[in-house]
Amino acid sequence: MPRIALHLPAALAALLLAAIPTGVPPAGTWHPVSSLPNERYLHSATLLPDGSVLIAGGVITGMVPSAARFDPLSETWSAAAPMHFGRMRHSATLLPDGTVLVAGAFYVNTDSAERYDPVTDSWSITGRMHQGRNGHSAVLLSDGTVFIAGGFYGMYPLSSTEIYSPAAGTWTTSTFMSIERYGHAAALLPDGTVLVTGGRTDLATIASAERYDPATALWLPLPNLSTARRNHTATPLADGRVLVTGGESETQILTSTEIFDPATNTWSTAAPLHTPRTRHVAMRLPDGVVLVAGGANSASRMLALSELYDPATNTWTPAANMPTARELPSATLLPNGCVLIAGGSDRTPLAATELFDPRHRTLLPTAYAGVDQSSSMRSSRPAPSNSATSARAASAPIALRDSPADHALTRSPCSSTFSR
Repeated sequence: MPRIALHLPAALAALLLAAIPTGVPPAGTWHPVSSLPNERYLHSATLLPDGSVLIAGGVITGMVPSAARFDPLSETWSAAAPMHFGRMRHSATLLPDGTVLVAGAFYVNTDSAERYDPVTDSWSITGRMHQGRNGHSAVLLSDGTVFIAGGFYGMYPLSSTEIYSPAAGTWTTSTFMSIERYGHAAALLPDGTVLVTGGRTDLATIASAERYDPATALWLPLPNLSTARRNHTATPLADGRVLVTGGESETQILTSTEIFDPATNTWSTAAPLHTPRTRHVAMRLPDGVVLVAGGANSASRMLALSELYDPATNTWTPAANMPTARELPSATLLPNGCVLIAGGSDRTPLAATELFDPRHRTLLPTAYAGVDQSSSMRSSRPAPSNSATSARAASAPIALRDSPADHALTRSPCSSTFSR
């Protein structure tokens, strides 16, 4: 069913446009696309050099070795060669040569690592880690090596770290963190150091933060987060700062967010999320706005709600709802600026896949956040000056939301902007 465009009377349209706050980022649209070949969560997703996306491992009824590739042009999945071992809560890192390093697993083969070659669609075993682990963080360092920190082995949180050399295919141990942690978040900073935040020890959720310098292999203690949290996100912003969102403490799921400034090694409180969430995803879009989507706000309620953070104004704007509520999905920024959300769980593993298109703009504002937006119209257009409002409103079409019938699996607008 095609979209419907209505030309509102000039006076009504002018009032609607005037009501839209300035600086509101695009609300965006979600487009269901072809489902994964197999449902899964706790998997990895990696953008490959040709623009396709590799999904590997995860949980169906147990850990699986299977892998799949998403083609952004056709918006379809195809099976990829399976890994040598089943994995979940592993890491996957794109290396400078275009191969993908996968490391860690849950309970068995926990110290194993392998590399995927997208040209030959094949996996090869590489050096084993010194410490088996899963739920760790993995960051590609400026020199092309991979820094892994924390996680847990069996039921024991880890403070150990190690570095993988792609050239040698081996791991080297590095300096221990000040405290063991899993469920933490890590981010590469502009100077090549690594920020590690929050997580959980075997006793409690922590607010600890520290900064690793690969040049000296030393950790710099940092001021604590304002709120202890785990299962949160840490997203580098365009200006080099890092946005930390949501997660959970020992007692509640969080709306709080904070920003780390690497120039001063300080934290500042940012505007809170509209919706408390944990085990969600966060992705910085090409215009610098951050998309936060999905997650859970209780043990039994998975979220379809998404929202957009504008660092320039320190504000959150409600975005379109995902068609499928989920926690623990993967999120991948495609070269055309769209975001691929795949898999996850709604208390059972999911195969559903959706694309977020941040370019779509509508003219009607959402009254407030936290409501079911599946049938509402959303604003993403800044208000014009008073002198221009009437003239623009008189001819501006208002794009209505797609009906459920429009969710047939046709190619989304994202595919038309993708080129190899």
